[in-house]
Amino acid sequence: MSADNLGELNRKHMNDVGESAFKQQWIVDLGNQITAYILAHLEWLGTPPNKTEKPMKLLDYACGNGLISKALLPHVSTIRGIDVSDKMVDLYNSPARTNNADMSAIQADLLAPTDAMLDALIKGEYSDFDIAVTSMALHHFADPQLMLTKLVERLAIGGRILVIDWANEAVADWPAEGVLKEAGLGDVRHTLNDSVFTEKSVVELLKGAGCREAEFVLCPETSKLPGVFGEKRLFFGLGTK
Repeated sequence: MSADNLGELNRKHMNDVGESAFKQQWIVDLGNQITAYILAHLEWLGTPPNKTEKPMKLLDYACGNGLISKALLPHVSTIRGIDVSDKMVDLYNSPARTNNADMSAIQADLLAPTDAMLDALIKGEYSDFDIAVTSMALHHFADPQLMLTKLVERLAIGGRILVIDWANEAVADWPAEGVLKEAGLGDVRHTLNDSVFTEKSVVELLKGAGCREAEFVLCPETSKLPGVFGEKRLFFGLGTK
């Protein structure tokens, strides 16, 4: 499937589910698990204990409602988000979430053609980041290698990229969409690529994207999902430009 088509399918899906997606208890628990791991490994990520120690700029790609941004807000000076869904961007930019912080998002898809104005914005304000994070989105990208390459391009030299997703998962093995919908997961299979993310493939993706160093770490605890899925395990992939 083309990047345009898969990006548009994801945009429509997230616009349809809106904020309700983040109210499901398993998603709340998953978000808490991800942010707890990140906050416990700030040194690994290259993030100072507080934003006054060293000004840092964060790119949150596929930012959703701002889970990662809010978790790292006390530790970085500037945060810019990008999401394919305009509904997610509206949630991210709501005053209650930004709280007058230097934190804002735009609707865009780095894999889709852009007009001159948007391209200039992304290459200007949306560049020279110290950290880029994309969480639970790699399996939604039509071309994971190209997407990571575009994100690494936006890092400053020495900057780091953190990728979070399910380890060793094949979409081909997932239940049919009807079963997923009955389990409260919605119609999601059509928004996914067919990649399987192993330690070898993630390290290769990060190095292929322009990282001189790459690491792959499995989350110590499994994540509990609704019935048909049982338990899965997250990975955290870290690359340094």
